Amino acid sequence: MYYFLGASLLLAFLLVLNILISLAASVVWRIFDKSTQSFSSQKRTQFIFLLRIFPLFLTIIFVLAFLIPAYLLFEPHSENETVTFKLAVPALISIFGIIVAVYRVFGTWWKTRQLIKSWLHYSEPIFIENISLPVYQLRHPFPVIAVVGVFRPKLFIAEQIFSTLSEAELAAAIEHETGHLVTRDNLKRVLLRIGRDLLVFPMGKKLEKAWAENSESAADEYAAQSNKETALNLASALIKIAKMVPTNATATMPLGAFLIENQEVDVTWRVRRLLEISKLTKPEISFNFKIIYIVCCIIISLITIVLATNYNFLFRIHSVLEKIVAILQ
Repeated sequence: MYYFLGASLLLAFLLVLNILISLAASVVWRIFDKSTQSFSSQKRTQFIFLLRIFPLFLTIIFVLAFLIPAYLLFEPHSENETVTFKLAVPALISIFGIIVAVYRVFGTWWKTRQLIKSWLHYSEPIFIENISLPVYQLRHPFPVIAVVGVFRPKLFIAEQIFSTLSEAELAAAIEHETGHLVTRDNLKRVLLRIGRDLLVFPMGKKLEKAWAENSESAADEYAAQSNKETALNLASALIKIAKMVPTNATATMPLGAFLIENQEVDVTWRVRRLLEISKLTKPEISFNFKIIYIVCCIIISLITIVLATNYNFLFRIHSVLEKIVAILQ
């Protein structure tokens, strides 16, 4: 019962803390959404990703660094405390979320693997200058331009793209996909999916939608950062490819970053954004979130080390656990 109770508390805290901190993150986004409009899409994407993944990160740190040590150090091997229905419910929900997350991550990997095999069957490798990853010309009714995969990504380009886009437009489109590759957006999609599944309840959808939209615009910005002509060529490529999309067709893959995914995607705002970028004469207001990431990690690590080695703090954590268990008995 000692370890069963400890495991139940761990699972319950994983769920409840993750939900509470995720709610706080959603509130923070609502507060700062409008004030970050002056940021570039790259910075907004980084900020949103931080808000979405931070709750799970903090929850795991709390459980591993504080809850488990406090329980093992101070919890007596007593038979008086049992796992009641009130405690079992959140623990079971947490287990369900973990199982769903593992299942979906595996399912996503498997589907991506099978679809890549299928696409490779209808593809032939080609050489494109200054592209380091494998590139394949694909026979597909959908005008595909996509980086697919996480650890060994491949670039697929539908054959009709070559006859529709000019060399400059194709180069701009490939630069867009390179932007997804540089920022590891496919890996981030996996992490966001894990965080969503572990919550169990449908929370943070607005944050994920905002990240998806801004990640596309951020990749556009990456392509357009070299010169104004690239921004205009990418805008032209988006318009041409959007017109090529068959009715009710989609080429969405689980772990792929597409230039355009389906006919319902409105590229108007992206084209407008690219036109604005082509007219910029000075850099936009933004912060370097990579530095913020590093600073936050250092601060959290230092605080965690100090508190995790503080005997009195761990004793207080255990006291709180005792009160929670007493309430749930």
